[in-house]
Order: sequence, then structure tokens, then C-alpha cells
Amino acid sequence: MGVETGVLLPTITTMERQSDRRLPSLPGDASSRLISVVIATRDRGSAVVRAIESILPGHSGVDASCRELIIVDQSSDDASEVAVAPYLRFPRIRYHKAQSRGLGAARNAGMTLATSELVAFTDDDCTVQSQWFTELQRAFDVDSRISIVFGNVLEGHHDRAAGFIPSYVRKGSYVARSLSQKHHVEGIGACMALRKSAWAALGGFDPALGAGSRFHAAEELDFVMRALQAGHWVYETQRAEVVHNGFRPNERKAALAHDYCFGIGAVYAKHLKCLRWDVLLPASRLAWRWAAGSPLVHYGTPPPRLPRLRGFLGGVLAGLGTPVDRTAILFRPAGGRPR
Repeated sequence: MGVETGVLLPTITTMERQSDRRLPSLPGDASSRLISVVIATRDRGSAVVRAIESILPGHSGVDASCRELIIVDQSSDDASEVAVAPYLRFPRIRYHKAQSRGLGAARNAGMTLATSELVAFTDDDCTVQSQWFTELQRAFDVDSRISIVFGNVLEGHHDRAAGFIPSYVRKGSYVARSLSQKHHVEGIGACMALRKSAWAALGGFDPALGAGSRFHAAEELDFVMRALQAGHWVYETQRAEVVHNGFRPNERKAALAHDYCFGIGAVYAKHLKCLRWDVLLPASRLAWRWAAGSPLVHYGTPPPRLPRLRGFLGGVLAGLGTPVDRTAILFRPAGGRPR
């Protein structure tokens, strides 16, 4: 089967699958597999309800392709818990109050609770579009070595003169099969799905990364890099879509870009500390994009280069100064000893 545009994948026969132990076995009817969905939220109050209702067609229950909807709440108050409570009458909607902080940790909590092999993520300020489940299932069916799928994150309606909504949109589809192809897949976690078995094999998301963590961002970037290094494939498709409604005023643009680049810098520092020299190629492409291009995440108008550079360099320094587990390629918790 081929992708829409980009890499043409080889057909894998039953005999090849049986002879190659690296390929996971597929269920007899791949199209019938159900997907668990995880929404992480923190201090957004009732805003998460909009995301929940996009997965509740007619408020009659979750989509037939969805095994369960898991809400991981890291809020410091009970506003989101109160807002979610009426939806817990649906047996496949689960609520988890987490004591952890940071999006990487929240994603790990959701993955731990999920009972499906395929687990999708969207954010608490997003709404999923029709055919989202179907297109994610189709993406994994392209090849059993695909462990991560990204889709498009579209801007919601807003006043562009007053502010912006971060978005990511690609045309066509692409399969990255090695870290050298990482620059072709730059999707973001607001529209992402994983194989749970791959997540477990890789040791999960790094809890030190992601919004609300010590490094602010880039938990999905780090996970993709570790996955590609381990031989997993990453697939991006324009067919799976969510709408992002997270409006930010224009004066927040430089700070947001700084924080995102801070996380990126920390990720590259960590991989270099773990002697993963192959990250130098995507790092060089990142430098070229900073010097001559625009961020692939759309901010309306591009944020200024200087805050992005300061953020990246600050993240590199912070990452170099943080102990790492070189075997797992994860930052160590505070007080942990490096190895």
C-alpha cells in the first residue's frame, strides 16, 4: 500500500511477516480495532467539555470506533472535575485526577490507563473532526512498523488582528523510517496516536518534557526521535484532523516560541549527552530553518528569531546541566544519579 504523497511503502506478505520477528502480528480484522483517546487538561475549568463533546456524537455516547475516552486532570482546583462529572455516566468515559505535573507525565498516565493497543491524543482546547478515528486506523494499517501517527491541527475561528492560534498543516502524507527523515514529519501532540506496545518498549514520554514541565515543551519531538532511533516508523497524514481553539494574544507569541524552542534545545542536549550523534543531522536542518525559514508550527505571522534562538540555547544549557539515564534516553528526576 502506498501513502498519498511521499514514501511508497513495500508490500509486506504474510510469509515475510511470519519470518521477520521484528514485525508485530496484526489482528485478523485490522479495520475493526478500537482506539483509546486521552485528553490531558490542567486548570482549564470547563473548557475541556468542548473537546469531550466532539467525541460524543449527539451526546449519545462515544464514537463506535473509540474503546474509551480518558481525561487526565492535573488541575490545581476541582473546576474541571466538576465540569466532567456529568459525562461519567457513559461507561467508556474515565476520569483520572493526577498529582503529576507536565504534559509528558500526563500522557504517560493516560497511556498506562488505556486498554487499547492504539491510543490517540488531542488537547483540551481542540475538537476532533469527522472521520478522525477512521483515518487514524487507516494510517496504522499502512504498515505494521508504523508506531506513531500525526495529523493536521487546524486553526479555529479567531480575530487574526488580535492574536493567533498555533497550528500545523501538511499536504499529503509521509512515512519517516529513520532519524535522517525526521525533518519530513514535524507533527504536534494535539493530533497524535501511538501503538501502546511501542510506547512501553521506549519507556514512555520523558516526564521532564511537555507544557507545564521543567523544560516547557517538546515531549512529542523527543518521543519521535527515540522511536526512529529504535527502528519504529512515523507516519503523517493530512486526512486526520483536529481544530485548535487555543487563542493567544499577539503579545504572547515571542514567549510561546521561546518556551517551545527551550524544550527543543533540551531534547537535543539530552540526546547528545546520551552519545546519540545521529541527532546532529536533524539539528543542522533545524538551524537552517531558524536562519532562513519559518517555524513549521504556524503562529499567524512568524515569531521573531531572537527569542527562538535564546530559547533554544537556554534549553541546551539546561539540558546539558541535567542528569540523564543514557540507557533509557530520559532525563533523571530531581536528585537522580546519572549513568
